[in-house]
Amino acid sequence: MSEIDKLKFSQIADEDTRRLNANPYIPPENVEDKVIERDPNLPDLAHSAFFYFYEDERDKVKAKLPADKLGIAIPKHISKEITERWAAMSLAEKARYEELAANDLTRCEEEMAIYREKRAKSRLEQGDNKKATQE
Repeated sequence: MSEIDKLKFSQIADEDTRRLNANPYIPPENVEDKVIERDPNLPDLAHSAFFYFYEDERDKVKAKLPADKLGIAIPKHISKEITERWAAMSLAEKARYEELAANDLTRCEEEMAIYREKRAKSRLEQGDNKKATQE
C-alpha cells in the first residue's frame, strides 16, 4: 500500500477517534438485564428417541474414536458419528428408542399437569392473600 493510501485511511481513523471521543456512548439509566430464572419445580422436558440412542452410544463411540492431544475424544466427532449411526438404523431398530421417548412424553405430560395444578392453586392463594391484606 502506498503512503498516499495509508494517509487516507489514517485520516479516516483520526476522524472516527475524534467523533467517538466527542460523543461517548452512555448507556440508559435504570435498565437492568432481565434474567428469567427457571422455576425449580418445573418438570424436566421429554427426551426424544435420538436422545436415548445418543445416551446409549456415547461411551461406545467415545472409546473407539481417536483422541486429541489431551487424550480426549473430540465432542463434535462423537456427535457426528452417533448421528450417522442413527441415520443408518432401520425403523425396527429405532422402535426401542421411540418407545422410551413415548413413555417419557407421557411422564412429562403427567408431571406438567400436576405442576400446572399446583401453580394455579398457589396463584389463587396468593391472590386471596393480596385481597386480605388490601382490606
